[in-house]
Amino acid sequence: MTKDKPIEQTGNHLISSFFHYVPKDISVLPTAKDHRAHENNDSLNDFDQAVQLSLKLTMERCCPVCNETMTLMTREFELHINECLDKNVSISPIGSLTGLDQVDDLELTQELSHTSLDTAAAAAPTTSSESDVRTSTVALPRSKTTKKPIPGYKWLKDTRFVVDAFSYGAIPGCHGYFLTHFHSDHYGGLKKSWVHGPIYCSKVTANLVQSQLQVGREYLHVLPLDKVTALSDTVKVSLIDANHCPGSVLFVFDVLRRQDGESTWVRHVHTGDFRANPKMCLHPLLCQNSNPPIDHLYLDTTYLQAKYSFPAQEECIDAVTKVVQGYLCGPPSIPSLLDQWIKRTPSLPMQNDQRQSKLLVVVGAYTIGKEKVFYAIANALQSKIFVTEQKLRVLLCQENPDLENLLTTDQSEAQVHVLPLNDIKAENMHAYLKSLAPRFGILFAFKPTGWAFKASQSLTAEMEVGSLALVTQPPKERQVDLNLSYSSNQVKIYGVPYSEHSSFRELASFIASLNIQHIIPTVPSSSEKTQTMMEYYLEKWQREKPSAIEIVPYPTESHW
Repeated sequence: MTKDKPIEQTGNHLISSFFHYVPKDISVLPTAKDHRAHENNDSLNDFDQAVQLSLKLTMERCCPVCNETMTLMTREFELHINECLDKNVSISPIGSLTGLDQVDDLELTQELSHTSLDTAAAAAPTTSSESDVRTSTVALPRSKTTKKPIPGYKWLKDTRFVVDAFSYGAIPGCHGYFLTHFHSDHYGGLKKSWVHGPIYCSKVTANLVQSQLQVGREYLHVLPLDKVTALSDTVKVSLIDANHCPGSVLFVFDVLRRQDGESTWVRHVHTGDFRANPKMCLHPLLCQNSNPPIDHLYLDTTYLQAKYSFPAQEECIDAVTKVVQGYLCGPPSIPSLLDQWIKRTPSLPMQNDQRQSKLLVVVGAYTIGKEKVFYAIANALQSKIFVTEQKLRVLLCQENPDLENLLTTDQSEAQVHVLPLNDIKAENMHAYLKSLAPRFGILFAFKPTGWAFKASQSLTAEMEVGSLALVTQPPKERQVDLNLSYSSNQVKIYGVPYSEHSSFRELASFIASLNIQHIIPTVPSSSEKTQTMMEYYLEKWQREKPSAIEIVPYPTESHW
């Protein structure tokens, strides 16, 4: 899970990556303390504070990019990794890893044939059949290299595989490491010196791991999307697009469980980080009732709080493009009060083509993610997209020709610029616009993050106590109004409630659309109250599902 909340910064300090874009002779405006305070107050609430508390755990960590050991809080460590990736100029750009073959079923069968899945089942955490929801905090044997206890939810039941558990190093009894996507809180611990076992992931994720972390190709095993791959006689796996970031996937495991002298195929699904949509539940490899029930669902519960019923991605993107188009097609300039008082002849109204030629749109993004937002804006403006050389390397790993055709490293050639999300602050944007004068005269910046969403108290209360049928109903109002968090004559900054994680309502819809026996949250909360509420919602939704499972009605396959 990638946390969206930026770190508070003081004075005129800018994170180092920002200086890649602003020439040294351009001064930075004084900190807009009142605007930043406004943004911080808007961004923090009870649930945010609980999440932030869990992020403030300070520990010694080793950066997988620069190999530097440091003592940092979790969010600061993720920011350090992103900066290292942005500054890493020693890696040659690649478009794909043609040297990576698809998984060799025979090779893997031989590799796993000596492993008893009965022994694996004994080692992995168990879940009682009497309960639908388990936090699964069972600590298994400690890692050989880090000595850290391994949470039970990192193990895939009935197997010797772990998912997103690279920070534990060499795990005793582990025969394979699965990686859901390339975000630092999931690949943390994975670096160039990795020798602890095979890594299974999608093609795009493998490209990124090789390009950005330089992990040996011999350890990377690419699994195809939308296809069943046999890892052995007793384990099969399928990958389904997770709608999170490029390369992110759901893992659908079919495992031959041996118990009491009998063998039965059971299914476990790991969502990684995902934005649930009807398309997943309609997928031929997952839809009910054409497929077996899910014995264990390892679920991304990042936004499992009633206040996070934010809008669909498409609705947020539509709102962004309407803001841009509204400016371009806006009314002609009106004389200022000063002009009217001294009877000065006002300047001629700015025509639409003049407005467009002077407009610069900045979109905040992580090392990977938010691509749908800046791609849609570029198409609306018929513009190129400026990215740095380092960002270009990352985007080329995605193997997306439509996006690649729009990319440029020439700032003046593009009206859409992609900058680090944490750099989207008023003082930074003023300095950035000044550095590009006279090419651009006005800047619109967009910060796409789920934290930008603020539900009304009445809606939150309704969702907290509502039945599954009520929670999964489509919202009454689907129009998205963006929050203008900063505004001046030259710079405007908008918060966009665009998330790449599932909303509260989408989690309910996903669970209601599938036959699930047990649910294991993969994002446990440090707050006992929050954790209790999460388990309450999951158990309640499981109880209220009808016996005959049908997909929750939807307006389009892309969202509920």
